[in-house]
Amino acid sequence: MLELGKCVSCNKDFSLVSDNAVADGKDQLISSSSESRVSLLVSPLTFLLSLGWLTRGCKDEDWQDLLKRYAGENFREFVGSQVCPICFPSGDDESMDENEDENEDEEYSDDDPVLGLLIRADGHCEKVSVSSVQEIREILGCASSDYYYDREFAIWIYLSENQSPKTKVNVYASSIANSFILGDCVLLYDLDKEGNRVDHWTNMGDHWFDDVLFQMMHRCNNDTDAIKFLEKHRR
Repeated sequence: MLELGKCVSCNKDFSLVSDNAVADGKDQLISSSSESRVSLLVSPLTFLLSLGWLTRGCKDEDWQDLLKRYAGENFREFVGSQVCPICFPSGDDESMDENEDENEDEEYSDDDPVLGLLIRADGHCEKVSVSSVQEIREILGCASSDYYYDREFAIWIYLSENQSPKTKVNVYASSIANSFILGDCVLLYDLDKEGNRVDHWTNMGDHWFDDVLFQMMHRCNNDTDAIKFLEKHRR
């Protein structure tokens, strides 16, 4: 869940929740929102772009050229007026697409290679195929590795175990983990097509490899303000 602020009309907290059934450019009001919160379901790509947007302090350039065209009417209304869809409904209340993610139709064994994402600290991103921790270490160029697991994203974040004091912080990976992540890292997914956590890696969805998201990650990892903020928490 991503917190975007409070509605200026009803003072309820407004947040985004990722849902694979929502298409880019659409959003869906969650009918079970609490009395103090209004939440929108958005596409996974919109959610990931929004994470980068928030990480960079909601900069207008990110909204205008990377995120606005992927946001639904309710989301755009809140950004423009700070009014939530309970107080100002968009009228675009279409039912969600029930088509399943084609990338999650297959089952994988422990030995099958899966698609993951390499995010370098300098902002370079690329799709990688891995089937073992040793392959991850080879990609990262390290002899030993550490990892962090984030339940909200269902993401394993692998990074080098021995980091130099001068190693650059990985801003976008730190945002995913809500923790301090240094250097290059490899992200891997572990949910099956029903959204249940499994005991092996699975392919990450195509939204993780979208060029627009890569642009956002590059901006995050080279944002001087975000880097300075995170450096304050370097251990």
